[in-house]
Amino acid sequence: MKQRLLITGGTGFLGSFLVEALKNEYAVVATSRQSSCANTVQLDINNVDQVNAVFAEVKPDVVLHLAAMSSLAVAQKNPLQCIAINIEGSTNLISASLANNVNAFIQFSSNKAVYPKNIYGHSKAVIESALKGLSTKGSSYFSYRCGNIIGSPDSFLDQWFTMQQNGETIRSSGGNAERFFITREEIAKDLLLLLREHTSLASTIVTPKMKSARIGDFLRVFEKQYGIIAERTESRSFDNLHDYLVSGEEATYTQTVLWGKDPFYVTGNTQVNTFNEAQSTQNNTHKLSDEEMASWIEYARLIRK
Repeated sequence: MKQRLLITGGTGFLGSFLVEALKNEYAVVATSRQSSCANTVQLDINNVDQVNAVFAEVKPDVVLHLAAMSSLAVAQKNPLQCIAINIEGSTNLISASLANNVNAFIQFSSNKAVYPKNIYGHSKAVIESALKGLSTKGSSYFSYRCGNIIGSPDSFLDQWFTMQQNGETIRSSGGNAERFFITREEIAKDLLLLLREHTSLASTIVTPKMKSARIGDFLRVFEKQYGIIAERTESRSFDNLHDYLVSGEEATYTQTVLWGKDPFYVTGNTQVNTFNEAQSTQNNTHKLSDEEMASWIEYARLIRK
């Protein structure tokens, strides 16, 4: 009999993809705040009574928590709403999971939680810390920390395609900023692996090793690919120049774990002294080539809705 997997934010860009990707392995129940879609349960994670009612009805074995205010710009303009959704809403789900003896709870986090410079990153860091301090017998509560998802709504590629579609000059900020990148397919593959290994991941942060690139290099490839000239603008005040996967403080608590051929950083509460410095785009040797960036630009174009 399949385990019951509850996915919050199940109708979004990533959530809807994971519902399909995981349904062969799990009995998936997707939730959405305002959706009335078939096979989707309405759930406002800030409504405690509704959260408890959904858990009582679904009786999930596993919870994959994706629901969040995920736009950095929107979160920065609406900090109290970001806190309410990303921190208070997550807390409601964690409490309900504990009360209902959920086997595994995975928070979908972001490397913006490392040395956070914006309210979104801070909100993710709070829940990462909470889950690292949480241990229950026979269950696993942990965070999956990933990079920029190629083609996601409001991402720089999505914005460029929108400007292009509207006949506007493409404007891009933060050309010197370096970011880690990942696709929805890679995330689905990771989560299937981690769900199978979840008993060893209690109170950890799990981060896939990813390739990185400068935003400016993506823009250069985009210009060549579409025969346009873009306008470079100033960086946003709430953006980091470099992305981090593991902070300097976390480094001595982090080890590299291989599941099959897939390497992950696993950050726990016990010193392992594997690393002595932060893992970031500055010391990452796995860079996207021009060919890979061109391929991912086309991938982002094809999956746009």
